[in-house]
Amino acid sequence: MDLFPLPTVLVTSRNKEDSKPNIISIAWTGILASGPQLVVYISVRPKGRYSHQLITQSMEYVINIPTADQAQIVDYCGQVSGKDVDKFQVTGLTPIEAYNKLREIFKLWILLAKNVLVYTKK
Repeated sequence: MDLFPLPTVLVTSRNKEDSKPNIISIAWTGILASGPQLVVYISVRPKGRYSHQLITQSMEYVINIPTADQAQIVDYCGQVSGKDVDKFQVTGLTPIEAYNKLREIFKLWILLAKNVLVYTKK
């Protein structure tokens, strides 16, 4: 399995009101600390980003590291707003609860990390 040469990730979040899942492509991501707990960051532009709204409302998101074979999915998810389109339906991806079905998750992604929003800069 090949990884992208750059750390592009797919970040999933949910609408707090109707639980509708969404996906956004993020290139601004990285590791802040690797132990004893993994601390990662993402940067989502606040203006006009539906995912920013969902993450700040729910205070949760999941980072998914796609394979190189999923490049078209990553590209698509970075161009279309989840406010207007169900990206899961269009891409054929299936949202899975992060804690309930870990075996199935790891079949789809190289790494999945469930996160809690701890800092936001206005």
